[in-house]
Amino acid sequence: MLQLGKAPPNDLTGLLLACHGNIRTFTALALTLAQRPTLNDAEAGDVAARCLRYFRDGLPLHVEDEDASVWPALLREGVERGAVLERLRAQHDEHHAAIAALVDQLAAVVAAPGDRAARTALLGPANALKDALEPHLLLEEREVFPLLARLPAEIQARLVSELRARRQR
Repeated sequence: MLQLGKAPPNDLTGLLLACHGNIRTFTALALTLAQRPTLNDAEAGDVAARCLRYFRDGLPLHVEDEDASVWPALLREGVERGAVLERLRAQHDEHHAAIAALVDQLAAVVAAPGDRAARTALLGPANALKDALEPHLLLEEREVFPLLARLPAEIQARLVSELRARRQR
């Protein structure tokens, strides 16, 4: 799992796995926030703000990485897993409601970090998102990420550049 603050990997699979680590980390943080009413208000506000920023700004970049760059490159190269890629793209669309629900509840906690009910209310959306995302992430890691090594080095390098450029916008 990616540790926050560490330099990102330089290879395509490593970058995508680091993103998956972030998804798991921030989902776990949201769950912890919901389940630890003893967190003081400043800590709760800070954790909620970091999670909100990730799910509002960071996660959409990862989805765009896959939908706009990685999956099309794999399809252009004729990988045999086109049906899996289409299913993953459809799942991205299906995840929007769960992400929006979590973002809304995180925003409520950021606005009132001392509101224990708002913090506890994170449990439902955070669990729903975890339940939706974990099988999706595992499918990508098991079925699709091994195919990335088959891409020519110049395509992998171009994709790494695209992913990094997306974060510079």
